Amino acid sequence: MTRSLSQKALIIAAGTGIRSVLSQVAVNFCLVRIMDTQVEFGIYRQVWLVVNTAIPVFIFGLDLALYFYLPNLAHDKRRSFLRRTFAFLFFSGVLLSALLFLGSRFIASWFGAPEVAPLLKALAPYVLFGVPAAALFDFLIAQDRPILAVLYNVGFLIVQAGLTVALIAIGVPMHSVFYVLGALMAVRLAHAVFEVRRLTSGSWGERIPVSASQHVRYALPVGFTATMAMLGGRIDKFVVASFLGPAVYAWYSVGALEFPGVVLLDAAAATVLRIRCSRLHHSADVLGIVHLCAAASRKLGLVLIPLGFWLAIFSREIIIVLYTEEYVKAAPVFRIYLTLILFRLFPLEPVLSSLGRTRIVFTGGVLFLLVDLGLNLVAVRAFGVFGPPIATVAATAGLMCYYAVQAARTFQLSFVRMFPVLVLARIALVSAAAGLASWPVLWMPWPSLPKVLAGLAVFGAVYLAIGLGTRTIRRGDIEIVTGLAESLELGARGYGAGSS
Repeated sequence: MTRSLSQKALIIAAGTGIRSVLSQVAVNFCLVRIMDTQVEFGIYRQVWLVVNTAIPVFIFGLDLALYFYLPNLAHDKRRSFLRRTFAFLFFSGVLLSALLFLGSRFIASWFGAPEVAPLLKALAPYVLFGVPAAALFDFLIAQDRPILAVLYNVGFLIVQAGLTVALIAIGVPMHSVFYVLGALMAVRLAHAVFEVRRLTSGSWGERIPVSASQHVRYALPVGFTATMAMLGGRIDKFVVASFLGPAVYAWYSVGALEFPGVVLLDAAAATVLRIRCSRLHHSADVLGIVHLCAAASRKLGLVLIPLGFWLAIFSREIIIVLYTEEYVKAAPVFRIYLTLILFRLFPLEPVLSSLGRTRIVFTGGVLFLLVDLGLNLVAVRAFGVFGPPIATVAATAGLMCYYAVQAARTFQLSFVRMFPVLVLARIALVSAAAGLASWPVLWMPWPSLPKVLAGLAVFGAVYLAIGLGTRTIRRGDIEIVTGLAESLELGARGYGAGSS
């Protein structure tokens, strides 16, 4: 079955969303109720902040290089290309695990939490195997197997999340839990190698038309840019964790994140756009790239804009439902972070990267990191805990302005002609009307969960009614969603029959 861009994006979005919910919401939902104090939870979050930041950095863009090179390689050359990729990543994993092990005391003193040091050492095996194992998802997407990629990714996260919660709940020490997760990651790496052998042909030693220097020259700038964007999005967390301690970081960290539904759609769209834009670029179809960007922006807006309005209105109740009333202080931080949705509507970075404009995205990443760091350090002293999220939003706005100017020069089109700005504005008006209709639910004398569910029902019904009535939402948009279920069902059947 040939799947459209929208179907592929929705399949990846579904998997990414489940992964985000598991790693950012479900585990924390359980742990805030299991752990004795916010300090203990804050230390746990600080450890994973370091690890989840370090692993993407030490992948060095080699995962993104798969999207650029693999679709254009002959099938019998792909296995040897993956061999080189795994070799690079395994060496990087060894380096990172050693650095974390040796630097654990320094990191702990930086956070002002000595308990962090032994936990980082216990996570060294997880990091060692986790860096190369991360390539499996990107390999499968580049092979045009999104359902298989999602099934494997979600399955691993379910096992990891379940083990973490279960072991902590029965009183297993945290460092022992992390050793178990390291063993689980070793299994995942072995599975990744098995899948590469199963889905590719040729010899591991086959001569690769892409030289090692070409491979690295593409990967490093793109990876560095992606790393800069990721680091910029986490600088505020490092600043709060370092300046304000684990107790404050405990509640700040649950608010200072983009809602999984927002991140999943953006990540899914970016993943598919990298592949499709790369192919269009190789065929010199510039107009096709512009039309693709406009279509992606509109589809993102149809979901992200109303989602942002609903989350902003019911943020306090959502925080209470997920993390208890002890964490309700995170609601204002959560609302500030919701403004980042505006910048998710315009997928400029993946498009520029796919066109080979790596110098532009590299420059933007460096500037973003420096500006974000400077603003955060000033804002935390001036405004306390609410300064860093404001600084992060301001720095992101500057980065998107830079990318917009560069994209306009690249395509020789104005920003308004590249993206459906007026259509997005109409979606915002429809979303605002739905928000007003759902607002009275907050006045009801109900617990938080019924308020959230009732508000979602009212908001969704009004948004669909007005959207369909004004033709802001088209019939084809509904068919995309229903087509996702069909794609997943057919993919699961094919996998069960061994056709994957």
